[in-house]
Order: sequence, then structure tokens, then C-alpha cells
Amino acid sequence: MTCMEIGLWSVNPNVVECNLIDCGEPNLVQYATMIGENFTYNSIIHYECVKGKWFSRGVYGKTITCLVDSSWNATYTSCIDVECPHPSSVTNHATYIGEDLTYLNLITVHCNHGYIISHGVAHTTLRCMGNGSWDLPNDKFTCKPVVCPTPPTVWYSNTIGTNYSLDATVIYDCNHDYFISRSQDNITITCTDVAIWRPNPKLIKCIHKSLFLCDKPAIIPNSNILATSFAYESIVNITCLNGYWFSPHNYSVSIQCQFSGTWLPHPTGIQCLKIGCGEPEPQPQSTYEGASYDYGDVVHMKCDKPTRVWMPRHEHDMFETFMKSVAIQCNADGKWYPSPTNISCLASGCPNPDEPLLTTWDGSSLPDIIELGEFAYFSCKIGSYIKRGVSRIHVQCTESGLWYPEIKSLRCLPIKCGFKQYYKHGTYVGSNTVYGSWIKYVCDDGYYVNTTVKNSNSWTTFVEIRCTNNALWRNIEKVHECIPIPCPDPGHIPHSTRSPSTLSTWYERESTITYTCNSGYWFHRDVTVQVITCGNYGNWLSGNAQSVEQCEKVTCHTPPHLPFAKFSHARSKHYYEIDEWVVYECSTGWRFNKQPLANEQHTSTCGLGGEWSALPHDLLCEEITCPTPHHIKNSVLSWNETTAIDSNAVYTCVVGYYLRLLTEQEPEVKSYDLNVQCKLPGQWFPDTTLYACKVVVCPTPPTSIPHATKYGKVYEAGFYVNYACHYGHVAAGTSIYAGKNFIGIKCTNNGTWSIDVTKLACQKKRCTTAPQISNTILITTDTTYGSTSTYKCKSGYFINQHSSTHDTVVLTCDVNAQWTPQPDSIQCTCKLNLNSMLYNVMCFRFVKSIYYRIIICLMFTVYECDEPGSVKNAVLMSDSYKLGSNVQYQCDKGNVCRNIKSQLYTLDKIIKPRYNVFCKPQ
Repeated sequence: MTCMEIGLWSVNPNVVECNLIDCGEPNLVQYATMIGENFTYNSIIHYECVKGKWFSRGVYGKTITCLVDSSWNATYTSCIDVECPHPSSVTNHATYIGEDLTYLNLITVHCNHGYIISHGVAHTTLRCMGNGSWDLPNDKFTCKPVVCPTPPTVWYSNTIGTNYSLDATVIYDCNHDYFISRSQDNITITCTDVAIWRPNPKLIKCIHKSLFLCDKPAIIPNSNILATSFAYESIVNITCLNGYWFSPHNYSVSIQCQFSGTWLPHPTGIQCLKIGCGEPEPQPQSTYEGASYDYGDVVHMKCDKPTRVWMPRHEHDMFETFMKSVAIQCNADGKWYPSPTNISCLASGCPNPDEPLLTTWDGSSLPDIIELGEFAYFSCKIGSYIKRGVSRIHVQCTESGLWYPEIKSLRCLPIKCGFKQYYKHGTYVGSNTVYGSWIKYVCDDGYYVNTTVKNSNSWTTFVEIRCTNNALWRNIEKVHECIPIPCPDPGHIPHSTRSPSTLSTWYERESTITYTCNSGYWFHRDVTVQVITCGNYGNWLSGNAQSVEQCEKVTCHTPPHLPFAKFSHARSKHYYEIDEWVVYECSTGWRFNKQPLANEQHTSTCGLGGEWSALPHDLLCEEITCPTPHHIKNSVLSWNETTAIDSNAVYTCVVGYYLRLLTEQEPEVKSYDLNVQCKLPGQWFPDTTLYACKVVVCPTPPTSIPHATKYGKVYEAGFYVNYACHYGHVAAGTSIYAGKNFIGIKCTNNGTWSIDVTKLACQKKRCTTAPQISNTILITTDTTYGSTSTYKCKSGYFINQHSSTHDTVVLTCDVNAQWTPQPDSIQCTCKLNLNSMLYNVMCFRFVKSIYYRIIICLMFTVYECDEPGSVKNAVLMSDSYKLGSNVQYQCDKGNVCRNIKSQLYTLDKIIKPRYNVFCKPQ
């Protein structure tokens, strides 16, 4: 465009517009996120692969740049799965389970026998990570030969063995007097296939025998236990309480802890018995009052009559006193004190002579003390005499207080009967033959008194005889020889034959009868013949049995046991009859290793011999297992690696995929996990081959939205669809993209778009309302893109420095939502006064003949002059044209300023001073 003489450009600059170069929206890259919203020249768009994807190994992002020719410098289509190298590159000597080497998939590494990963670990699971490497447990991960660590030192022991490889053994041998247990002083540990010693050497201790303890002794009643330790060889003293002893004069016992952990002697065999003095020894002319003779008890020794008592004062000092009673006490030594033997009742006469046994006194009414010189008579009881032919005698009390003859010399001797000691097939009880004695004659076992009438229910096997006053035995006539007890006829046993078959009333001892069970019967397993013998007590015996058995039906015991099997045909019981049969079925989760023929079963039948028919050779119930779970692509399997019945596994679809049953329509509600269980007959349920992890697909978005163009045709999870607003429009209906020139919607993992597409639209850009300007009238109809607003100067004013014909300016809302031209560049000023414009052109001479032309623009109002015209042979030195500014022209070298003039112009002309200024050669 050209600046014209009238001071205007040949083309209105306000309508000239330069647009940026636009490459348009680049193509979408599958499995990648596009970062960047500006598609103009030199703009950069970045593609970032989703987790688990990359463009190539180690490259997860790419960038493209908009070129000057409106094209992108590169094109990419898709990110590919991150893939880890085969684990054999990590370690050898191993078996690998799993084939999918892509992101998040698992590979199980099983070290070969004799190799381990680390102590105690022979297998592990590796997961492919997002950086294309395996999540190794450590930097030195490898399967290395099994070598157990050096066994730790066990105190007080010697280690025998220096080989620490697989199956090698090391012995810990405890030092002298040290033990691992009470019965063990050494132990062997073995290096296992996981490089761990078994048993664990850290748990082995050699303990000194003195540290082996016995249990605290059981409490012994009436005793005290004195102990400082219960360790081996320690001694515990047990002392009976006062008034008790272990045995006469033994009040304390020591027990010692043995290495076996027991006490010797054992406390349970020790008792503290109460000390007893026993009944005091009887003394002449005295009796005792008191029936308790234990330690501390007191018994009163009473003289029969008040008499003189001769008793000890001290150990060797006796004194005589007169008293009726003396107290004696049971001491801790088990003796009475004072001793009754040291106490005598000294009579003042003779005591009533009732001391001899088996006597009857004629003077039964005599006083306790008989006067000196008195006589007394007594006679022997029936069945006794003093001496042969004498059963009555008299005695006299002498001056010494003793009877004469001495009472102790007088005895009534019992009358005795004769005694026959020998008794064939019998014995006797009792050896006393005096008057009133009994003797019992008893037949030996299996014998009875011959005079007894035979009766199987009553056999007399003994006779009692008694010595009478006439020295004869009563019932002696009943004593006869003892003869064997016979057996009655046993009769018949059902379901058997008998030999001899003839019946008899009685059978002598050791007679035999044979019984044979009929076919299909027995006495007990494998026994069909029974011989019974007449025993010692008149009863029949069968072998060593004490009774005769009966013939019973042949039966079989519980059928043969088959591990992990059960019987299905009949209820389980203890006995089965002949031809009964059972059907074997494996327990739940097990099956036969040998299947029966069609329409047959594995059975066993009870036979005539009470034996079960044999099952097929090597028949076993094997555990039913499921195969390794089927791999579902794009899923992660969580599984404890067991395939037994009732084992569980969980498939989880990776991000961006959902679970779908292939035989059904698209589900309304998406699920992402599949729980499967190993069930009979050894299959995973539900069937994993019927399921797949499908990529999540969002519904087709609208082809277009108002004032926008759609880009993107992939509607899978993680992908974007973009709507580019038309020129001069911006996004509406979403706060995320408000004011931007495009809208991006992302397909989420649950199959929905990230933004509600029904509310999306692009609307025209909108400028702000144009501001008010002094001395103008604003005419505005709209503020959207392309609309205009008009400023009109008030009467007497004009736009900037132009003539009065330019009193209106039009603003346009441009693509950047800005008014063009900008409102702050517009001014309405008043019209010019002729006297207000004076152009003085002054020529100044400077050193070296350098001249400047200075033009001073003066005005009373805010005003900016147009650019002054060019001067030949001169250079314009100023660029500011504000009111009052100076403009300088510098003549070219060799030229000087000439023809100075001033001119005034009327108001009806366009104000543009003409300068009659030029430079010419000097």
C-alpha cells in the first residue's frame, strides 16, 4: 500500500489481516495421549504413550513440529506393547513358566534342582515393568548352586564337617558335661535344597548339665521343703513338721535332682507320718484313761485303789508318793514320759486277783484291795483247767501284798481236741484245737465233699468242726474225702454237629466233646471246630476260653481300606454277611487311576471264608487337579499356583479393557475381574476360554457440533476425539476448554467420554464492549467476531489531525477478540485556528559547515503531525512528530540549506505544510 498526498494510505490498514500458518490437527496415535493445543507454525505437539506402551525400546514419547508449508514434520500411528527380554538373559539353570513377555505379565522362574536364587528361595515370579525390564529382587539375581552358609558357632560344642554343599551334613558335638537334651549330646544338620540348614542351627544350644532342672517337688503334707536350687545334682531337704516323722526317729529326708529330671528318692514315696507312742504297756494295779496315743497326747495312768505310787523324780531318782492318777505324755521320740514301766502302784493290801485269763472268781464282790491274810478262790471257765483234774484253787494275801501261790503261776489251760491234719484233695483253715476253736476243711478247686448229693447248682466244698467241752469235735462225722466235681451234659449247639452225639447226665473231669459248625457258620473267624473239656469247677471249657462258643454266621469284617475312597453301595458297618458287596468310590476331589469297564464298578464281595474279594492290582485314588489356568490376553492372573480342587484364581483385565463372555451380547454393566475355581472333574469354572478382555470402546460421538469440525476415528479407552472450532469461534459447554479453539474428549476406562458431548459447541469469539471516548458517540450493534462498532465525533471535532470530513471511524471485532483499530488510538479533536499553525524554518550554521533544518510544529491542542516530506540531498534525523517537537534535516556532505520560506494554509484545505526547503551543493 502507498501513502498518498492526502496523508492516507492507499489501502486502509484496518482491513488488512495477516493469518498464522495452520497445519491443522495432527492424526491421533493409538495408545498415546496428544499434548498440545496449538497447530500453527512452529507449534510443537507431543505424543506420550500410555503406561505399558512405547514407540520403540526405551522411547515413550515423540514430538512433531508445524512447518512453514502447513505440514507436520513427522507422522506416527501407534504405540506398541512394552516387552521385556526373555528371562534366560537374566539367569541360567532355571525353568520358566509363562510365554507372554509384555508389560505386567508374569514369568515364574524355577531354579533347577541344586540351584537357588537366595537362601531359602528356589523360585520367584518376575513381572515385566513399564521400562521393559523385569522387577528383579536384586541386582545380582541369578540361579546359583546350592551352598549353605557357614554354620554358626554353637557355644560349648565342636563342629564336625567342612562341606556345605547340597545334602552335606555337619555335626555339632557338645563338650563334656554339655547336652542338647537330657538324652542327646550331639546333633546333625543337613544342607537342604534351598540352602538352609535343617534343623535350624540357630536353635541348637549345648547346655551344661547343671542347668537341667527338675520340677519342683510335689508338696508332701505336714512337711517343709528347704531348697536353694532345683538344678541337676542339687539337694532338697524335706523336714517333717513338729509331731511328724518319716519313720521312727527319722525327721528329715534329702532328695537329689537326677539328670533324667526326676528326684531320687521320688517325693511321691515319702510321707510325714504322725508320731505315735502306741498304747501304753499295761502295769499291775493300774488302768489308763485316754484313747489317743499321738504326739503331745496325754494319758492318765490310774491305780486301781488309792495307793502309794513309786515313780521317778529324775532319770535315776525314784520317789514314793500317794496318789490315784499319774499323767503320762507322748513325746517327739515316740515314747511315753514318764515311762509307765517306771511307775508302780504299791498296794496296802493285795489287789483283786482278776488278772489270769479264762478264770471266774468266787469272790467277785470283793473290794479292789483285799486285806492281808484274806483268802480268795477261783475256778477255770468251761473248757479249761489249772492242771489236769484240778479246775478250782484258793490263794492267800500275804504281808508283802502278794498272793500266794503267785497269781502269775496259776493258769487255766484250755481243753484240747485231737486233730487230723492230712486231708486228701483238701486243706484246712485253723490250727487251734482248744475248747471252742473251729477248724474248716476245704476241698481243693474242682472237688467237693463226697457225701453231697450231685446237683449242678450246689456243691458242698467244705466242712466246719468245733472243739467242745468234752474234748470232741462237733461235725467230725461229716468229714469225708474230696472227689472231683463232674460236668453236666452241655447239650447241642445250634447249627452244628456233636461227637459223641449220645447224651449223658454227668461227665468226669477232662472229658471232651467236639462240635463242628455247619457250612456257612463258624465259632469265630477261620474256626469251625470246637473241642470243649470238662473243667475243674464242673463247667465246660473251650480251649483257654471260660465259656462255650456258639456257631455264628460267617461274616466279613470292614472291607479293605483304600486311601481316599469310600463305600457307596451299602452303609458302613462292622460285619457283612456272605455275598454282601460294597462299591468303592473315590472321595470328592479324587479319582481312580484305573477306571472300571463300561457299566461296571470297583466292588468287593464277602466270600465263604470271611474274606473280601480282591480289588484290581495297584488300584489307587489319585487327587484330581486342574490344568494350569488358561491365559487371557490383556489380563493379569492372581494365583497361588495350586491346582487342587477348590483352588481359586482371579483374572483382572489391564487398564482400558473389560471382561466379556464371548457368547453374550455387550453387557450393560462392565466388569473387570473374573474369579474362577477348580472344580470337579478337574476343570476351572467358569470356563476361561469363553472369556476375553476386550478393549473398552466408547459410543460413537457426534459427527459434528455447532461451528466445529471433528477429528479422530478411534473410540477406544485412552484415545481422544478432538473438535476444532471454526475460524473465529471458541469452545463452549465445558469449563476445561473454555476460550480455547478446540475441544478434546477422552474415552475413559469405563466406556464413557470424559465430557458430556451433548452439551458441546463452538461459539463466535466475543470482544468486550468498546469503551467510551471523549467527544464521541458510540454506535454498537454486536460484540461477536466480525461485528463492528462505530465512533462518530461530536460536532466541531474530527478524527485525529484529519479534516472535518473524517469525523467517523469503524472498529471491527477481530479473530483475537480485539477491536481493530484499538479504541485507545482514536481521538476527536477540535478544528484548527489559522493563527495556531506557524511553521518556521530556521537555518543554523554549525562548525564544519554542518547545517540543520529545524521545523517546529506548534499547536494549542493535543496534535501529532504527519511525517514531513523528504528533502533532496538531506537526511531526516527525527522520528517524533508530537506537538512541539523539532524535526531536523542534515544536509549531505558538500551541501547547504537554501531558500528559507514560511507558508500558511487556510482551514478548508488539508493541513499538510509544504516545505520550501532544499539542499544544494555549496
